[in-house]
Amino acid sequence: MLLSHNVLSDLPPASLASLTSLSSLSLDHNRLTVLPPGLFQGAPMLQDLALNNNYLDNIPSDIASLNKLRTLDLGENRITELSEIFSGLENLLLLHISHNDIFTSLQKLIALDLSHNSLTFLLLNC
Repeated sequence: MLLSHNVLSDLPPASLASLTSLSSLSLDHNRLTVLPPGLFQGAPMLQDLALNNNYLDNIPSDIASLNKLRTLDLGENRITELSEIFSGLENLLLLHISHNDIFTSLQKLIALDLSHNSLTFLLLNC
């Protein structure tokens, strides 16, 4: 379902309630600041989710229930911290979180240790 490049600022909690076969959802390039709790309950088959280019401050906790999710794009939002929701996303292949404010409070950070994470690819943009 393509809902990208609109001016959506909020979504009703039951928006996806009857879309049980939905596998791809693009909500990118809107004006979303939060996603309502329970939004993804009606879409258990969701595999690709694009939430990039919105105004999200936090990673929506409901994403943790999307165990079939393969790609998640949260780039270019206002996210300031990473949450524990990723532990349940065993099928996630691509996570895009660039252009957020995750490390803005760490102004003097000169080292970041990512050792022992089973990384197979790392893109550094220094």
